[in-house]
Amino acid sequence: MNLPLALLEPLYKTKNKNNLLLKNRFKKAGIIFGTMSKIFISFTGVISFASWAYQIRFLSFLAGISSITSLIFLQVSLKFYSESKKIKLNLNLDEEILPNSFQSLPMSIPIPSLPSLPSLPSLPSLPLNSFTPSLPMPIPISIPAS
Repeated sequence: MNLPLALLEPLYKTKNKNNLLLKNRFKKAGIIFGTMSKIFISFTGVISFASWAYQIRFLSFLAGISSITSLIFLQVSLKFYSESKKIKLNLNLDEEILPNSFQSLPMSIPIPSLPSLPSLPSLPSLPLNSFTPSLPMPIPISIPAS
């Protein structure tokens, strides 16, 4: 079933506009959660040091909670980044809206082989130990007798 291009174009533009908006929102959310993760991990360091310096066990508990919160925010940030990347790939490789004529193009293009270069004259072979430096001669040391 071939639909006219005039019917497909508005749908294509709307879909791309929505995907671009969604991709940007996911990317911004990833940046926000990544920044919050870094803030929480810095609080963790400060609270952990304070719990050691002042010997307050509750501060060490708060440092643990802050660290876990930082890890959660980091994972959420990574998920948002991966979703943004998936949407970007879908935008770049969108095949469901393309006309049939585009889909029938060959997937690979043959590349002609490069011309061969003339061979270089061969160098005379040298023995393997010719580049090995010889060991220095030992220096005689005389120790005066006392």
